[in-house]
This record gives sequence, C-alpha cells and structure tokens, in this order.
Amino acid sequence: MAVVEASDLTPRTAFSLTEPEAVMARIAETRSRGYAIIDQEVETGLRSIAVPVMNARGTVVAALNTGMAATQEAASALAETYLPALLRVQAGLRRVL
Repeated sequence: MAVVEASDLTPRTAFSLTEPEAVMARIAETRSRGYAIIDQEVETGLRSIAVPVMNARGTVVAALNTGMAATQEAASALAETYLPALLRVQAGLRRVL
C-alpha cells in the first residue's frame, strides 16, 4: 500500500492525479494545447474533452465540455473526433461575449 503524503490530494477514482506536481503539470499541458481531456479521473467510466470559453478580451468566462462513456471512444481519439466542433462553438461564443 502506498504511503499518502499530507500534500497529496484525495483521489476520486483510481485514475485521479493526486500529486500536486502532476496536477500542475497537467494544468500547464492543458493551457499550452488549449483543451483538456479527462479519462475517468472524475468518475469511473466517464471520459470528456473541454475547451475554455473566452470573451472578446480573452478572459476565460466558462467552458464547453462533452462527455461520453469510456467504452464509446478511446481517450486518444477525443481531440480528433470532438475538438473541431468544440472550437467552432468556442469561436462563435467569443464573438458575442
């Protein structure tokens, strides 16, 4: 059994990141590529992809997300399958916010 450090986060599933350094690295990666993919980290059996929604000044004001059962689509295919549509909606919303 692994020893849990006081600085570790409580996992929601067996796939959850729990080390603060790993969480911060994931945030940096997500910020760099412009979208996030979650693979069963919040709920077992759920995968999702999300993009930020920004106003005309570039401030993030919300997020767009689509989720599906982990049995439907491989996590590696989410960006190819769903990202183009999310980015179109993201661009449209930015024009009106």
